[in-house]
Amino acid sequence: MAERSSTSALVSPEPPADPALAILRSVFGYPSFRGQQAEIIAHVIAGGAALVLMPTGYGKSLCFQVPALVRRPGVAPRFGQSSHL
Repeated sequence: MAERSSTSALVSPEPPADPALAILRSVFGYPSFRGQQAEIIAHVIAGGAALVLMPTGYGKSLCFQVPALVRRPGVAPRFGQSSHL
């Protein structure tokens, strides 16, 4: 019977290589970006400006929501938050 290493339980999984993709999957539930979303999001995360023209329903809002969560993960709007102001 092989003995299991006691340190294997202490090793945490590696963080995702692409934080934008990790947010897309964990927050929005999509497995991958569509079209040029990944390129636009990477550009915005790097501090660039973007004017995005896409058809309705193609995910334009993700092009500003994902970078906002990557750059400031502790700042996330919550439903009903404005009613307490």
